Order: sequence, then structure tokens, then C-alpha cells
Amino acid sequence: MPRNSGNRVKVLTIVLAALVAACSTSGDSANKAASPAETRNQLEARAHSGNADAQFLLGFELCCGQGDARSQKDIPRATTWLCRAATQGDPRARFHLGRIYADGLDDVSVTAKLMRQLGAGSEGKGAKPRLAAMWFDLAMASGHPEAARHRLMLTKSLTREDVMAVEKMRARWREQPCEWRAVHAAASGLPKTQ
Repeated sequence: MPRNSGNRVKVLTIVLAALVAACSTSGDSANKAASPAETRNQLEARAHSGNADAQFLLGFELCCGQGDARSQKDIPRATTWLCRAATQGDPRARFHLGRIYADGLDDVSVTAKLMRQLGAGSEGKGAKPRLAAMWFDLAMASGHPEAARHRLMLTKSLTREDVMAVEKMRARWREQPCEWRAVHAAASGLPKTQ
């Protein structure tokens, strides 16, 4: 028997099982795809019930998503969902929190607008390099494949004092502000909610 035949049998078995499952469903609901609104509602329900994957997907859609989400960026809401997923150990959420706080997602206008709404000005594009470094470190520890590269780029702009502060923050990361409003309120003296 050829060496790859075992893999082919496994693949064919999986494909056959998927076809049988698809054919065994009956009724109109099996033939009707869920609308984007229905899919979104299901995702939100899963996120509210504590599903870290759903929380990450909602946060990602609000900060970095494609399609409909591009016109609906909402960084404060994105960080709410990403923080919930990150506290459950999701490496993707930790990585994207690092990106948000490292550079405001490279979108000066969105970040500047948010900072004005919070009454904190737009200096530094809302960047929080120490907090970003902490999230990149946590993402690396969770196995995110891009976190090390981003952390290295960020390290070039950190002082020795920053590095020491990041080490302390990382050791007590659950106590650090995570959500956008809390992070920027702490820096500006504003209340943490609006």
C-alpha cells in the first residue's frame, strides 16, 4: 500500500462524513443560509455567554474587521470584547490589544476623534507603549505567532524605565486598565465611563 494512501482514506472519510451530514438535514432551514443580522445576533449571544472565541471575533470586527465593519469601527467597544477574551487567555485578543495601544491601529483620524470625544486631545495618537508591550508579551506567552515581531519593533522606542515598568505591569496584568475608556481616563483624569 502506498505511503499516502492512509492520508487519502482519512480525507475521504472526513469528506464523506460531511456530505452525509449535509444530506441528512431536512427542511427549509437547512437550505436557507442565516442572514448577516442573524449570524451577528448569534455571535453576540455567544459572546455575552462568555465564549472567548465569540468575544474575540466581535472585538476584531469592531477594530480591524473587513466588509461592513470597516465603516463601523468602534475602538472603545472593540477593546471591551477583546479584553474579555484576553482575560480568558485568547492570544489573538491579546495581540490586537497590543496593536491598538501601540499605534492606534495606524488610523490617526479614528484615534484622534476618539481622544477628542474623551476630552483627552490626540497627542501620541492614543498610543500607550507600555500597555502595548505588556499585551504583546502576554500574546507571545500565549503562543501568538506575530507578537514577538511587534514587541521587538515596539522595544526600540522604550526606555529602560519603560521596560522595568512593563515587567511590573505584566506581573500584575489583571490589575491594569484594559478597555479604551479606562486606559485613557486613567491617563487624563476623566471618569472611566461616559
